[in-house]
Amino acid sequence: MFRIAIDQNNSAELWWDRVYAGALETAPKEIYPLLQIGGPTEVVVADISTIMAWAQNIPGWSDPEAPRHASHPLYVEWMEA
Repeated sequence: MFRIAIDQNNSAELWWDRVYAGALETAPKEIYPLLQIGGPTEVVVADISTIMAWAQNIPGWSDPEAPRHASHPLYVEWMEA
């Protein structure tokens, strides 16, 4: 299982702007609640490959201006079952 959370230390303005300008429509259903304004700040999923492929394809995912400890807009953590 994987925990995916919004990384509060990475503003990723370009990435979030693109999500809300149309990329949200193609978001994998497992992550959709996380992307809703006012929604939960984390979700737990079994398969991360589709979510990561979607997220990494949106401009702004890898922002050279982001802090080293928060290099992407979403934080992914492996959780033991």
